Amino acid sequence: MNINRNHKNHQACFNSIRELIMLLAVLCCLCPLAASGLDQSSTNSTLPTIPPSLDNTNPSYHMGNNGWWFLSSELKHLQTATETTGHPDNTVISAIGDFDKYLNSLGIQLLVVPIPEKSLVRMDQILPTSDLQAGKNYSQATGRYISALSAAGVDVLDLSNQLIAEVASESTHGDPVYCKNDSHYTSRTANLIATWICEHVKKSMPQLIQNNDASPILGSKKEITIQGDLCQKTPETLQVVEVTSPTSSLTPNATPKDSAMVLMGDSHCLVFSSGGDMLAKGAGLPDYLGMEFGTMPTLVAQRGGAKNSRIEFIRKSRKNKDFLGNVKLVVWCFAARELTQGDKWSPLQYPR
Repeated sequence: MNINRNHKNHQACFNSIRELIMLLAVLCCLCPLAASGLDQSSTNSTLPTIPPSLDNTNPSYHMGNNGWWFLSSELKHLQTATETTGHPDNTVISAIGDFDKYLNSLGIQLLVVPIPEKSLVRMDQILPTSDLQAGKNYSQATGRYISALSAAGVDVLDLSNQLIAEVASESTHGDPVYCKNDSHYTSRTANLIATWICEHVKKSMPQLIQNNDASPILGSKKEITIQGDLCQKTPETLQVVEVTSPTSSLTPNATPKDSAMVLMGDSHCLVFSSGGDMLAKGAGLPDYLGMEFGTMPTLVAQRGGAKNSRIEFIRKSRKNKDFLGNVKLVVWCFAARELTQGDKWSPLQYPR
């Protein structure tokens, strides 16, 4: 009895300390901005004005240079970098932190991967060349959230610098980092992100890498033509490499019942993977994660923002008590714009 009481006291103390750290992180989130690769000398300084869309047909979409299209809501997110307070929304930090605490109580690690803004990565198709250097500080819109979450103890993987660097090598590797006429990244980028996630996880949880003779492998490369969700007037030709099983006796991209990883998120977890209006099958983030880790992740993906996948995760947990039985890692991917433009980040009731 004394042992149990001491354990509960220690756990309560740990939770209280963790909540205090999270509160301090929100209040002081500007201090670690350097960790996000931001130019602190320009923090909250005047940023270059984003030019108006070259096509005003639909206010939800923004046409940039050379026929590149962007989401207007994403540009609104970037423009929050001009806010003088510099503080992220505490509701967002608390919602993500609560989910992290819930998973940790079950012995599960959470990795948050905000998908960098297409408009930030391809700022060269929005701003004039003379404004590009100053335009880099639009990354503060997401960077301040990443800093606050990291300071609160949430594991966050910032991929903005890697994707911006990849733009320079597009002519060598073929496909662009993001689709020109669609709001999502290309299949090539999904492959890169899966590799970076695996490299990050390998540092602390190497046991999750289970490559063997039955692990998914890359199949043949093929060319596809897509009509993007931003502009369907001009078809876009891309290359995809489908992930497949090494032998015909195995079901391609099948998730084992004892998968140790859950991939949850928005349509970035579906594009080039689920087929139909998601452009292709077998060549998206869950497929490439399966190849990197050796087994396919359990997929909990919902269109319409970060909140929907969180609700679906809870629904599955309540419906099936064994849903998280073997899970050691949850990778949560969602568009970075959701941090300021998404649905309410209201607290949710997690199953116990």
